[in-house]
Amino acid sequence: RNLDTMLRRALGMVVRIVGAEAGSILVQTQSTHRVRSGAFRQEALTRIDHWEAVISRRLQDTVLTIPLAANLPISITKLNGSQLALVNLPLLQDNKVIGSLILVLSPGQELADPQQNLLTRIAKGMGQMASLVSDLELAQQRLNPGQRYPM
Repeated sequence: RNLDTMLRRALGMVVRIVGAEAGSILVQTQSTHRVRSGAFRQEALTRIDHWEAVISRRLQDTVLTIPLAANLPISITKLNGSQLALVNLPLLQDNKVIGSLILVLSPGQELADPQQNLLTRIAKGMGQMASLVSDLELAQQRLNPGQRYPM
């Protein structure tokens, strides 16, 4: 029933499954939710902070969509100097972008095609679940103003 708790658990699971050093989720629903997991190296954290600020602004100003039949775009960026790789995927509510999932991969770590396919499915499910939990939280707040619902 709590979006931040759901995102924290989901992110921890994804970081473990992929074997990433760290991960970050940004979800823009009625408000902005940001959850992080793992140990971040400064160069990765700086880039992620910048990306999430840009994504958050764009989602506040524009409705971004990805056709439902299309595969989710996966962006893999190598950081100069450290050889860390950042993997970035959009989170969707149906075909509307509501956030992003960013993972930090260790130097030399690669994502094979099966891992990329699994990550795409997980990101799609996380986006849908985040949207549903956010709607549930909003409904609970309207029914019982001022009361918090732990997950």
